[in-house]
Amino acid sequence: MIDISALLTVIAAVGGIACVLCWAAKHIPIGEPGPEPGARNSTRMTPEQLRLRISHDAPYWPLTLSEARRACQQHRGCSLEHCGRKRAGFTALYRAGKLQPDNRIAELLQRTRF
Repeated sequence: MIDISALLTVIAAVGGIACVLCWAAKHIPIGEPGPEPGARNSTRMTPEQLRLRISHDAPYWPLTLSEARRACQQHRGCSLEHCGRKRAGFTALYRAGKLQPDNRIAELLQRTRF
């Protein structure tokens, strides 16, 4: 006869491996090449720079003009409705007179808290 505890151990191990593989399939990009060694974009960033680069949350402070330009460049693929950092950048540039948006975007920027 098969020992029941050994059978349960095997089932638990197979289930654990299946969970890890499902997680990896969702979170690990496959087939996307990384930057070439020595490429211009392969410079190391500090943790703070990395956090600011990937954060789409609106900042807790009004952005300076240089921060606003950088936020708009880094988040150029994001929509103003869903990316608080891009919206904060556009708002700073709009209020400084550096940007002339269309009416729809101007209304959105006027409702922004900064």
